[in-house]
Amino acid sequence: MTNLIIFTSISGLLFLIVGLVVGYVFFKSSTEKN
Repeated sequence: MTNLIIFTSISGLLFLIVGLVVGYVFFKSSTEKN
C-alpha cells in the first residue's frame, strides 16, 4: 500500500513538471513567432 502512495505522488510530480515544461516551451515559441 505504501508503494502505491509513493508511486502516485511521484507520478503527480512528474506530470506537474512535464506540464510546466510544455507550457513554458509553448509560451516561448508563441512569443518568438510574434
